Amino acid sequence: MKPEHWERIQALFHRALSLPEADRVGLLTSTDEEPEVLSEVNMMISEDARPAELFNSGLGQLANAILHGGVEQQKFHPYRLVKLLGEGGMGVVYLAEHEETGTQAAVKVLRDSWISPARRERFQREQDSLAGLIHPHIARLYEAHVAPDETPWFAMEYVDGLSITRHCRHHHLDTLSRLSLFHSLCEAVEHAHQHQLIHRDLKPSNVMVSTDGVVKLLDFGIAKQIDLSQPGSIDAQRWMTRSHAAPEQLLGEPTGVFTDIYALGLILYELLTDRLPFDPTRRVPEAAPPALPGAEGELFQICLTAMHRQPEERFSSVSRLLEALHQCRHRTSRAAGA
Repeated sequence: MKPEHWERIQALFHRALSLPEADRVGLLTSTDEEPEVLSEVNMMISEDARPAELFNSGLGQLANAILHGGVEQQKFHPYRLVKLLGEGGMGVVYLAEHEETGTQAAVKVLRDSWISPARRERFQREQDSLAGLIHPHIARLYEAHVAPDETPWFAMEYVDGLSITRHCRHHHLDTLSRLSLFHSLCEAVEHAHQHQLIHRDLKPSNVMVSTDGVVKLLDFGIAKQIDLSQPGSIDAQRWMTRSHAAPEQLLGEPTGVFTDIYALGLILYELLTDRLPFDPTRRVPEAAPPALPGAEGELFQICLTAMHRQPEERFSSVSRLLEALHQCRHRTSRAAGA
């Protein structure tokens, strides 16, 4: 995709959405835009019209039924479910206690696994991903099982704390402290990359900070092996978080290390400004985010590089991103001491 096409794609896409559905075909057939632009706009209109996922409905009722059904609880032995922690398209996550040791864990349960073999495969892939990642800043997998009714579930480290952005706001952390937490996150992502795994869904809600200040990266649900990276599948496009998705994810193009680099740049921007750089409902990539004020200008340039719309223009690795941050902090310290 040529960079100069982005603005025309955005303009035509939003113009089409402003019209009644019956009038959109006339607009797109009468325009003299290039076929490449029209193809992208049509794809985005189709994606925008996609109905809500079947699996997003009824999860609250499912969670309550399991929590209050004694027989159902036995499916997750040796863990006793305590309360619902969260729910989403894939299933539900509970706070649980080990019946013998009392150790707390997060138990993730796949809902309606019989409906789609692809869902079971992706759930299994998340287990495999977690099993191979042993790092102080990645939540650990404890064990994985299949219940008697063939419902897949696994237990992993429970992180009692807040998302990284909420933690920073709640404790009124200064820039240096926020960068320290970001450094820990980068170390976790780099560890995953060293194990040939890209996360593809990096966002503040998947980065927790425990009550004692330790960063923990969660949720490898749409992670993918680097050497298997191909153009994004419909499944991956459905499950990604649009507000934190890289341009290539929004367009269903190939993903890679550069996709996680983009998300890290976006999270860094959030940590520095307490706001998103873009409209969270965006359907297509946008122009550069608003600049950071004053002394944070150099940090803003790091964000811009990480979030470049063209993957080849971003940092080539997490270590390169960390190196740029280190040099920035070093220059800032020297200037402060001068």
